[in-house]
Amino acid sequence: MDFRAMMKTPDPETFAQVMTAIGNALWSCQQFESLLGQFIVLLVKLPPDRAEKETLELIERMHGKTLGALITELRKGKNATAVSSFELRFDKFLDDRNWLVHRSWREHSNDLYDAARLPPLLARLDGISQESNQLQRALAGITERWMHDQGFTSEQIDAETIERLISQGLIRPTD
Repeated sequence: MDFRAMMKTPDPETFAQVMTAIGNALWSCQQFESLLGQFIVLLVKLPPDRAEKETLELIERMHGKTLGALITELRKGKNATAVSSFELRFDKFLDDRNWLVHRSWREHSNDLYDAARLPPLLARLDGISQESNQLQRALAGITERWMHDQGFTSEQIDAETIERLISQGLIRPTD
């Protein structure tokens, strides 16, 4: 018997809406993981006078770690006191990220067929994206203050940020 032929097909518009929300939440989580890895290298693991090549190699290694492993690395480097206030948020975010990656389909795939169950699912996915963005802004603020403490000017920080965004293809260079 072909069970796949018997399965219900979700409404294409609903399916697209849910997949968009899942994709947005997942990529937001990945952005946060990437930023957290860089944060750990710059502010926790390496002293400011390390060579750029060594720093970039360590950042690349951090990109291979899961969010849970990154949070563990952060906790090991107890000198990141500015982040200690975020520990509970990191733990909740990790739980939400793990739900998204490991359990969301199993627990909510039937929501595609029940219009009353869609809003809570979409709200949870949006909440993950929002929290990711807020945590990224918080870490960026801490990093920027640290860079100022190391003697970098706002103009230098902005120029380096623009250069990296251009090299990643996220923004276009201005003429």
